[in-house]
Amino acid sequence: DNYIRRARFSKDDLARLFMDLYAGNYVEGLFLSSAIFCSPDVTMTEMLDVCTILRVKYRFRGYIHLKIIPGVSDAHIEAAMKTATRISLNLEAPNADYLKVIAPEKDFHTDIIGRLETINRAIVSGNNPNAGYTTQLIVGAAGEKDRDIMRTIGYLYRKKNLRRAYFSAFIPQPATPLEHGAAVPLAREHRLYQADWLLRFYDFEVGELAFDAAGDLPLDKDPKRAWAELHPERFPLEVNTASQQELLRVPGIGQISLRRITMHRRQSHITDKETLKRMGVVLKHALPFILINGKKEKPQREMNDTQLLLFS
Repeated sequence: DNYIRRARFSKDDLARLFMDLYAGNYVEGLFLSSAIFCSPDVTMTEMLDVCTILRVKYRFRGYIHLKIIPGVSDAHIEAAMKTATRISLNLEAPNADYLKVIAPEKDFHTDIIGRLETINRAIVSGNNPNAGYTTQLIVGAAGEKDRDIMRTIGYLYRKKNLRRAYFSAFIPQPATPLEHGAAVPLAREHRLYQADWLLRFYDFEVGELAFDAAGDLPLDKDPKRAWAELHPERFPLEVNTASQQELLRVPGIGQISLRRITMHRRQSHITDKETLKRMGVVLKHALPFILINGKKEKPQREMNDTQLLLFS
């Protein structure tokens, strides 16, 4: 532990400070978290009191995100869900073994999974914050693999009504138990966000993601392209006749460009790659996997820095 003197706001001071900032258009909402003092329940009670002051005394109806303290009672969680716009409970690690490495004082099944079960039961019964609940994981601190992370997140999406997951690449800090650990490249964090996007919006399953032999996502290509390269039997797709579900799996085609393609196809055929480019398709990623009006288009050769200077 870091033996550093800490201070905290009183409930009224914090509520008043926030309302002053809100009135001055410095902030639009409140994210409220805290270190634990006395006990998880005492800490959570103080946080809920701040929300009550804001909602009742100041009649604030805007966005409040409450961080659930691990180990709090079910009653505190249910009260938070009725008060806040969004709540969150951080997993920190994908399973109990990994959590022991970075936070041995926490019980993964009781403090975290048990509380997620409480949140899910409340959602199923109709007590659901407008913006749902989220979680966060520290990436790489305990030696966990991307496959471990995505399996846990995928399960929470499918079975426990998780709204969104956040990832934070581990950076060692001096004078902490993990100060000698290796920093995790931000590229790994970025790939996890891309894989998470595929689960949430592109109908991918965790089992479809392409992991390397060690169980990590490749850093040299995005997860959709990695999947596409493993499935040459599905390509190339004709952009004029392929289904929306098929096109959504083409690298370089996202939800916005897919909508534009669909609207265009109702009127006429797509005959050239420039039309796709205007729709927002990233041609350098998409062209190897599609046909345009029955033809395979070659990606335009990208100029290097010297060529760009000559033509500028």
